[in-house]
Amino acid sequence: MDIDDHHAGRPAPDEADPPGQADPGLLEALVFALAPRLFAIVAEPAGPADLHVAAWGLQFPNEVVVVRPDGQVTGSFTSLDRALWIFSYLNATLHVVWHAQPRIARPHQPRRRIIRLRR
Repeated sequence: MDIDDHHAGRPAPDEADPPGQADPGLLEALVFALAPRLFAIVAEPAGPADLHVAAWGLQFPNEVVVVRPDGQVTGSFTSLDRALWIFSYLNATLHVVWHAQPRIARPHQPRRRIIRLRR
């Protein structure tokens, strides 16, 4: 993971972490653990050729935010069921497809080294 502020107009940090900064691996693990879950609402009309993503969503602990594929926010809901109700007008079977998050290595945990002795 790269941490820099070049988008904010600040220079990128040096290769060495300044004293007192958190380990980038620890930051990555924290973000991974707290990230909202990404999903798609897929509409399946009568014809399979018309299968399409009706919306993208993020599930937070107490809220679901849904965005149309064109980027316009459809709404913020208390549950996924409430968000699905909005798309009931499509006259299609709706599917929730969860995006699988990639597994990350935990660089802040030391790896065990096994040494085999020859006899």
